[in-house]
Amino acid sequence: MNKELENLDGLLAGAKKRKKLPRTPCLPDRECISEEVLESYLDHRSPPDMIERIESHLATCATCFDRMMILRAVREDDPVPVPQKLLNQARDLVPECRPNCLELVLGFAMETIHIIRNSGIILSPVPVMEAVRGDEQTELMRKTDYVEVKKPFGDVTVNVQVERVNSSYKLMVNALDTKTHMAPSNMRLILSSLGRELNSVDDCEAVFYIKLKKYLVKIIQEGHEIGTVSLDLRKED
Repeated sequence: MNKELENLDGLLAGAKKRKKLPRTPCLPDRECISEEVLESYLDHRSPPDMIERIESHLATCATCFDRMMILRAVREDDPVPVPQKLLNQARDLVPECRPNCLELVLGFAMETIHIIRNSGIILSPVPVMEAVRGDEQTELMRKTDYVEVKKPFGDVTVNVQVERVNSSYKLMVNALDTKTHMAPSNMRLILSSLGRELNSVDDCEAVFYIKLKKYLVKIIQEGHEIGTVSLDLRKED
């Protein structure tokens, strides 16, 4: 492990000395390193045959190098200046979790789903209370293959269900008028990822088949956005 840390520190030190070398943003025909790969690299979990490829990419790609430096600084609580352009891109890709935003982060491992972060009301799985240190209790979430949460957006309550179906994932969104308990009229549900619209339904309920990545669902009523659902699906080891 010490040798791996020395290699990483050596890469960073060498990169700082080579500031004048031409590191450019990734070109459209050249694939950047994913966040999962960067995380594995920083955790020293990358396969040996991948390390050289990753370090070669970081040495020439300013975008991935900046992302890696930020991830490393966050882990070590060592603040580094973040390029404004990168901050702007992050704000565009990750919506702020406001009162009219339901944030749901799920981890998938084998046949189960784990709720990592959530800002709504959990309907499933049912919380399990387990005793810890005598009379103290802590709330632990039971792992399941199905998760359902809800959150009110004004007079409309939105239910979000995520289910694992074999090797795919099903997202179900349903809107209900809180006062009348009826289906609200003039609703539109828009599914997008990384700023690109993937699908839309002119109805108060929709079913989307998705992959393990980040999504945003816009809840539109009578032409106005009343709320959003930020969904992040991650693969766990």
